[in-house]
Amino acid sequence: ATFFAGAIASDDAASFPLERDRAMLLRGQCLYLAGEWSAAADSLEKLDASATDDTIRRESLWTAMLALARLAQDPSAGT
Repeated sequence: ATFFAGAIASDDAASFPLERDRAMLLRGQCLYLAGEWSAAADSLEKLDASATDDTIRRESLWTAMLALARLAQDPSAGT
């Protein structure tokens, strides 16, 4: 997730919006797979609001919903 955060924050990220969105999706998925449900949901919900590619928006929203479901099952985990 740290690697993708660096790519997202790079100076030229705005010049490559599709690649930036892909990096944001991969970062959110990394957070999800690491069990960081809250951080994953936050990151992916932000991506859903800003992405221009419909496929990336759908995938980010779906993974955010999965993260929120995991968080609802065990509120003490994934913070």
